[in-house]
Amino acid sequence: MDGFEERDAAVLADLVSLVAGLVGTEALDARQRDVLARALAVEDSGAIGPGLDALAIRLRTAG
Repeated sequence: MDGFEERDAAVLADLVSLVAGLVGTEALDARQRDVLARALAVEDSGAIGPGLDALAIRLRTAG
């Protein structure tokens, strides 16, 4: 892996940990869990890429 791939892998591992924590503490309701599960199922298609980019911008600029 090059530096970018290692960074991306670390970021994804952090995201998985965060989401697992939310699921484990039952912080998500059934609809939110369903939406997350469906989004993860289509992630490989690239269909949600633009939405994720927009969300990343919102997260970076929030609070």
